[in-house]
Amino acid sequence: MGLKFTSFLSCLVGLSLLAARPALGQIAERERLYRTYADSRDRSEQERAARLALEIGEWYQRQAQPDQAEDMFTKALAHSRSANNNRLIALAAENLGDAQGDARQTTSALNQYNTALKLYQTTAEYRSLVRVYRKTGQLYYNSKDYTRATRAWEEGLKVAQQQKNQPAVLAFLELLARANRAAGDRTAAQKYQQRYGQETQADNVANLRDEQETKVAQLEAQIQQVSQATAGNSDSAVLLRQQLREERAALKRLDSLETVIERQQSSLSEQEVQIETQQGVIKQKESLLAEQQKVQRLYIAAGGILAALLLLSGFFAFYVNRKRAELKRTNTEISQKNKLIEKQKTDIEKEKNRTEELLLNILPREVADELKTRPDRRYTRSYTQVSVLFTDFEGFTQIAGRISPEELVKELDECFSAFDEICGRHRLEKIKTIGDAYMCAGGLPQANGTHAEDTVSAALEMLAFVERRRRERELRQQHAFNVRIGIHTGPVVAGVVGSRKFAYDIWGDTVNLAARLEQNGLVGRVNLSETTYELVKNRFYCRYRGQVEAKNKGLVDMYYVEERL
Repeated sequence: MGLKFTSFLSCLVGLSLLAARPALGQIAERERLYRTYADSRDRSEQERAARLALEIGEWYQRQAQPDQAEDMFTKALAHSRSANNNRLIALAAENLGDAQGDARQTTSALNQYNTALKLYQTTAEYRSLVRVYRKTGQLYYNSKDYTRATRAWEEGLKVAQQQKNQPAVLAFLELLARANRAAGDRTAAQKYQQRYGQETQADNVANLRDEQETKVAQLEAQIQQVSQATAGNSDSAVLLRQQLREERAALKRLDSLETVIERQQSSLSEQEVQIETQQGVIKQKESLLAEQQKVQRLYIAAGGILAALLLLSGFFAFYVNRKRAELKRTNTEISQKNKLIEKQKTDIEKEKNRTEELLLNILPREVADELKTRPDRRYTRSYTQVSVLFTDFEGFTQIAGRISPEELVKELDECFSAFDEICGRHRLEKIKTIGDAYMCAGGLPQANGTHAEDTVSAALEMLAFVERRRRERELRQQHAFNVRIGIHTGPVVAGVVGSRKFAYDIWGDTVNLAARLEQNGLVGRVNLSETTYELVKNRFYCRYRGQVEAKNKGLVDMYYVEERL
């Protein structure tokens, strides 16, 4: 018995050491850096000591220890000044400003950012300059000083435009639009939003052209490689050729749809020209009739002078009356044609609107507009950072077996319709529903810098809606849904697929991990990955869950969202 107990204790100790290995490795790395830093400091190697202090400070930042990070960045700044290295001074000041900003020491952080800005200008570090202008404006914006926030972001925009840094230009335009909206200056906000749209559209067109040309070339090369290797008979070759045919067929359908719209618009333009021409004819005839009436009055006034003139006047009156009758019939015919043309114009406009609504029901507006302008291209785009949200109703299968199909579909429709409305208000794109699961994403099809915050805000509203509905249904003694929500941020690929029905979808490991976060969450909670948490930690109070085992993903750091700060 004693031997078995000893073996059991040994297993427990072994498992504990195995679980602690990553943390012990990180601490060992920090201790190594500290020893190297102390050695450089004692040797008065100021530049090397500054770099090591920066590295240690960054380590503390990653470990969410702001006080220790601020202390190390302060030491790095002192060593950099002793080394008289302007670039290191600027970098240390920027990092110190970040740490003080995280600790809500706004005034101190702004002073450090101003120091970094002056030195980055001296060293011509333009990318760093753009970065610090963005951070400076964000601090002012968080303090509701929208005037200074606008001023800082405008300076950053100038530098980004001079350096042709298009991503930074787009980011600053969106930030400036937001700042002016917050300040109540709608005119300025609309100006920046319009510039953002113009810049985004131009950037999207250029990027899509380059990406599509590369994609087509890669697909053709891949088909050729597979065909050469397998004599064109492998399943891969068949699938690739099928995919190519489906994409071409989809593009042809879009092309046909665009052609129909263009023909309708052309037909409408021709009919409008005909209307204008006919109206011109009517005016000419009315003018002629007026002149004829004047002549008639003159002949009638002189009717008693000569019998010949009277006869001529009578004949002319007969002629005028006949022409008037003909003109009246012509006016009636033109009026009928005008009504017919107006009806055709209305029908064409309705058909055009219905076609547009059908297309927008399938694809996001930006994607639809892109495909309409370039119907010979397939829409595909890569995003470096998108926030993906999954929801799933707890116990859906059990509830489905207890209520009628009609009630089940009605309940799902009301919940998903509310989710659609919430997504629309927070600039999220609904991707699809899979049974009782709902999937949406922030940061596409137009990239933005607030997608993580927008997605978490939408998730909290979804939870609130489901909770209200659950209480209402329970009061009526009806079955109610409970929901789990998971969010992860990362790169994805978006595109339009399908041969019979268009579908806008996204792919990548980010999507899979977001689904795992939903599956490993609790009912009534929003479960975040560490990546998403780092982006929203200054906007929401979150509770660290620790590392949770996720299927096919291993241990994953997860956080529950508690409330908005």
